[in-house]
Amino acid sequence: MEDWQKRLLDEELALSEKIIKLSKTINKIINHKCEFKPNCSIELMTMQLNAMLAYEQILRIRIQIETSKEG
Repeated sequence: MEDWQKRLLDEELALSEKIIKLSKTINKIINHKCEFKPNCSIELMTMQLNAMLAYEQILRIRIQIETSKEG
């Protein structure tokens, strides 16, 4: 595997971890169990989560395409 392919995999892993953390934070806010009160709205945080999920899907497609060329 080439370095740039490894970086794609690392990026996808880091993004997945951030998605999990943001999702948990949103759920805590909704359930009034968050340790802090964000200045931004839950709607803005949800928009961010949706954008991150779309980006994650794109990365996964790229990874599938780029790693399937190895043989």
